[in-house]
Amino acid sequence: MSPIDSWDEATYVFTGGPDSFLTVLSVVVAVVMFVGFIAVMVRHEKHAYAQMSPVFNAFHGTILQITNGTNGDFCIRCHTPVGMNLGEPEFMTNMDRHPTS
Repeated sequence: MSPIDSWDEATYVFTGGPDSFLTVLSVVVAVVMFVGFIAVMVRHEKHAYAQMSPVFNAFHGTILQITNGTNGDFCIRCHTPVGMNLGEPEFMTNMDRHPTS
């Protein structure tokens, strides 16, 4: 049996119903997080395949030339992480790369 016999003297009851502020806030936060996740996923998809782009390869080469090589493998490490873990050189044609990189 419940220790509460009646609600006659209750002055405030939080039900968490559809009109409550926290419910509305939770829905808004969930929608924002979902949209943000989708945006990051789409952006990362394009980012992950950028090493296949001749434009990316030219840009990467230019950056290394401008920085006298001090940039190292900063860009390519994210664009082909498998290739870097396999020890592939930074400049290599995609035809010669491992299929998973």
